[in-house]
Amino acid sequence: MSTKYFALLTQLGADKLANAAALGTKIEITHMAVGDGGGKLPTPDTKQTKLINEKRRAAINTLSIDPKNTNQIIAEQVIPEAEGGWWIREIGLYDKDGVLIAVGNCAETYKPQLQEGSGRTQTIRMILIVSSANAVTLKVDPSVILATREYVDDSIKKHANSRNHPDATLKEKGFVILSSAVDSNSETHAATPKAVKVAYDLAKAADNNANTRLEKDKNGADIPNKPEFVKNLGLVGTMNLAAGALQRSGGEVIGDIIISTDTELAWRRNTDMAAIGFKNTGDGDTDSYMWFRTGDNGNEYFKWQHLLSGGIITEWMSLKSDNLRVRGHQVYHEGYKPTAAVIGAYTKAEADNKYHPKGNYASAASQSFTGEVRAPNIITGAMNNQSFFFQRNGVWTWTVQQNGAWRGEIQHPGKGGVFALEGDSYTKGESDGRYQPSGNYQPAGNYAIKGESYTKSESDKLYRNTGAITNIRQSAQKSEYFTDTTKPWESPSGGVLTGIDTVMWSGGRMHVRTVYYRIIQVLQNGQWITLGRL
Repeated sequence: MSTKYFALLTQLGADKLANAAALGTKIEITHMAVGDGGGKLPTPDTKQTKLINEKRRAAINTLSIDPKNTNQIIAEQVIPEAEGGWWIREIGLYDKDGVLIAVGNCAETYKPQLQEGSGRTQTIRMILIVSSANAVTLKVDPSVILATREYVDDSIKKHANSRNHPDATLKEKGFVILSSAVDSNSETHAATPKAVKVAYDLAKAADNNANTRLEKDKNGADIPNKPEFVKNLGLVGTMNLAAGALQRSGGEVIGDIIISTDTELAWRRNTDMAAIGFKNTGDGDTDSYMWFRTGDNGNEYFKWQHLLSGGIITEWMSLKSDNLRVRGHQVYHEGYKPTAAVIGAYTKAEADNKYHPKGNYASAASQSFTGEVRAPNIITGAMNNQSFFFQRNGVWTWTVQQNGAWRGEIQHPGKGGVFALEGDSYTKGESDGRYQPSGNYQPAGNYAIKGESYTKSESDKLYRNTGAITNIRQSAQKSEYFTDTTKPWESPSGGVLTGIDTVMWSGGRMHVRTVYYRIIQVLQNGQWITLGRL
């Protein structure tokens, strides 16, 4: 038949036990709980995290490894007489974190209370089989230990057997005699803590003596206070100079560097070189100068660059053997002159084909031009009965001075040509048909206005020539303030009320504190008049 009562590890318990075995740690089982299974015998399940219906949980009284089977852990709990009143059908073991490690069922038993008339002490035992008992801490709280009779009998028997031993030897275990001597050669006596302490103190003093000595093979690494050691050697100044020195591998100079002789600072790589230096010629004027030198294949040059924020580099000056550029612009000089194309000019050959040589052409009988003739300014001068004209394809434009007066004319042969003015224009006939001569206009007959209109008599009946009101306005705001005394008030002539300011007094009475008004005025015959009263 199948097993009816059994205990097993829960999934959480198995995981904890496996983890402890793998890491070399331990789990600590501290509590046992009992329950009634909800009224029927339960079947333990590895997925359980608690009892079905827990009735009591308390610290374990004993926890030990079965001496007959080292993979079995025996846990016991003693339930006192005063507790009970419920059935016991399920048992659980918990670790110190409150995790259910193992769960089991047992034969149904009723735990009575004393007041029920049959009180008794109940011992609950669970035997748990594990793969390695070394992963479980066998520790119980001594304040809750309540031993069973079997446990007491086993302990007395074990103690009695422990006293039944011969004297100890160098090869066999047994009883020994204690001794506090620290200079004894006995092999049948055991040292007391006092003797051990004396030996320890002597060893510690010897160890301290050895610790204060420097080991030769440490080469000074074991010097306890190295700064003090350097100070005693007189090397503090030397070390300070070395600490502030510029290293060959590079570094940052934070102070001034003053060189009192001719010097050169050079950069060299392969056959390329660039150097900057200072030279005192040593002549009568003791001239001094700074020089910059490059060398390789003639392609080296000097650049002066400026670093902007964000790492952007702008070039201020670039100097090569054949040109100089400043802020990106070419600098020209006697040895490097700009071409006509660079400055937007004509070459000599182009100018000879476009312009006459400089001279006085007033005596020439006439001049003809194949291109345009332009003047940057208005041409002024005087001509005596002379004319100035242009002619092309029979079209003449000319200006002539006759008897001190200037007149001009544009002649266009035939009627097939087109003479265009700037904007629109009318012919004489079109203008005569549209416009009247200057002066009074007297229409012949009735003149009809487009849209509706009044006759003079109708207008005289509808409108007044004088005394009409042409505008109306309000004056600036005025006000009248009232105290708590009662008094009548009326706005001035032409005034209209525009606002009031009230205040609530005690007793729910409302008081008008200030009134605001404006004066009405009308515009009549060009004058502003205040409205009066009837």
